[in-house]
Amino acid sequence: MNGENPLQRYLEPVRRRWPIVVAALGVGIGLAWLALPSPPEVSDPPEDVAERGVDYRATSVLIRGRTTPTTEDLDLVAMIARQDAIVSAVEERLDDRLEVGAAALVEIEADDSLGTLSITGLQPTATTARDLVTTYANEVTRHFDDRAQTNQQEQIERARDRLQSTDERIGELVAEQRDLGEGTLDWRLAEAELSVLVDQYGMIQGELRELSSTEASGATFEVIHDPEPVMVASDGLAALDMPTNNALRIALAALVAAALGLAVVFGLDRVDTRVRTREEAEEAFGLPVSAQLPPQTREYRQGRALVVESEPASEAAESFRSLRLSIQLAPRWRLDRSAPTSNGSMGTAEAVSDGGEPTTILVTSPSTGEGKSTVAANLAVSMAELGRHVLVVDCDFRRSTVGELLGLEPGPGLRDLAELQPNSLGSLIQPSRFPHVSVLRSGSPGLAPPWLTPHGAELVRQARAHAEMVVFDTGPLLVTNEAASLAPSIDALLLVARSGKTSWQLAKQSTEQLTRLRAMVAGVVLVGTSSTGGYGYHQSIRRILHREEARS
Repeated sequence: MNGENPLQRYLEPVRRRWPIVVAALGVGIGLAWLALPSPPEVSDPPEDVAERGVDYRATSVLIRGRTTPTTEDLDLVAMIARQDAIVSAVEERLDDRLEVGAAALVEIEADDSLGTLSITGLQPTATTARDLVTTYANEVTRHFDDRAQTNQQEQIERARDRLQSTDERIGELVAEQRDLGEGTLDWRLAEAELSVLVDQYGMIQGELRELSSTEASGATFEVIHDPEPVMVASDGLAALDMPTNNALRIALAALVAAALGLAVVFGLDRVDTRVRTREEAEEAFGLPVSAQLPPQTREYRQGRALVVESEPASEAAESFRSLRLSIQLAPRWRLDRSAPTSNGSMGTAEAVSDGGEPTTILVTSPSTGEGKSTVAANLAVSMAELGRHVLVVDCDFRRSTVGELLGLEPGPGLRDLAELQPNSLGSLIQPSRFPHVSVLRSGSPGLAPPWLTPHGAELVRQARAHAEMVVFDTGPLLVTNEAASLAPSIDALLLVARSGKTSWQLAKQSTEQLTRLRAMVAGVVLVGTSSTGGYGYHQSIRRILHREEARS
């Protein structure tokens, strides 16, 4: 199976949905054009700053000066700084210079790696913005300075209490030793405890001296960035000027619109589960693509479906000949349920190359409307070009079309047989308008005849006796039972999928169904996508043939 060009994977969705990108570009450029500012009139008075919806933002940055238990975690500091006590103190100091609730909207951001605290406020004027963040920073510093001083005093008091209790215990031990005989067990125990307490006494004295020598007035935070108010739009975004050059504005709008259009295209492609390319088909079915048929032309859709006859030099006709050659020479694939296929369904594709050229071929599709009958008829005509007698057996009982494509009128067929008797097909086979191609029609429309499922192998055997090659056209694999009844007895099975219609889910279900049947699969025929870039070459061949016909 062919590898996929990574660039092509991204270009293909754009190629399919390019109108979305073009529409987005058009809308973006149109809106940009309408939004271009009108040239200012000389007589227009200047607008007031407040009327233009402009505010001022100021930021004060504090750095941790003295680390205390309460300032060690800056995230906790930021949380404490938002408490009502600090907010109320700020509003009280600024009094009527602030709007109600302005202090509560101040943003506080901690950076533990730098040890900084950023305090940002937004106000209608530069002065109030500066005053707000300056006052807030002062209150935060004062709050934590007070807490640090209180904490230090508490630590000193606790150290003094421990020093006093240790001193008292030392005195008690010294008194006890006087009453004990020196060298006795109790005296030695008292001596050991006394030694430990003396060491602790010295440590507590050192701790007390360190606490007392620490400057209680040392600031816990210091300002390293004074607030400098910056004009911002009223929605909080920086009031940056748009480019004054109109062409640059339109170019920027086009760029943004194109990006949005591409985002929509790739978003739709991500949720689109339909198979479109050869690579996607091979991945979805877990089988090789034997042929790709180009998109149908108007004539092709309006009844001239046998392009092998009507357009012998077309790309589509060449695709059917390539399909014929692939069936003759390429290995077939038997699906086994012992391991998963590449598409995730149960089964592996095992190449079988020693079965010889197939004489019975079954053409089906996962669902309706994918072009299987057209493929079956064109394949039969292309095989007959080699001089072989080809029999087309129409087993699509609900929507029979292959007989009409080959030029036959409705008539009796397989559905009209009450049961399948030996040699009962001969009277039903009719020649078509194409040399070496005959047809066994399905008969009156309706359900498949009851005898088909138990006698599918017998139908294949009898049909093989009437032609060198037999092509069976059945109903869709996942909709009807005709393909399942015949597949185990068929030399080669073709799955027809239409680009942009067949989904990955249907492909997976088809693979699982063929795996259960242990069918011999020739490959997938992908309809609606070109396999070559030779469109101009085929057009030139057609023009030469038309000139030859005109001369004759």
